[in-house]
Amino acid sequence: MRQGQSQSSGVLMNRLYYKLHGKLNFFLVDEVSYFRADSKYVVAYLKDGTDRLIEYTLASLSHDNPGCFLMINRGSLIRMADVQKLKPHAVVMRDGKELTISRSRLAVARSLLRT
Repeated sequence: MRQGQSQSSGVLMNRLYYKLHGKLNFFLVDEVSYFRADSKYVVAYLKDGTDRLIEYTLASLSHDNPGCFLMINRGSLIRMADVQKLKPHAVVMRDGKELTISRSRLAVARSLLRT
């Protein structure tokens, strides 16, 4: 029971689960600003400034939430709606955090993030 709802059932994933002190907890995908890979885990950075260590892959998070997140490099997946500005080598998130974007993903980001 890792996902709240999976896309295979025709419904987008809306909950992510994590363990804290041996207890299973969850948060909503809508609360996430971006994800970063950290060894075999992924860190979810939430809009309220907190973070959660989760056992998902960036690929599964991207696949289960199409049109919501964008892979900007091998280790970072961002919520497109939370991008404040796109720079030549970085994406600036609403919280001010700058995340490096790879050259190969820059053109895709420019086309998807146009408003």
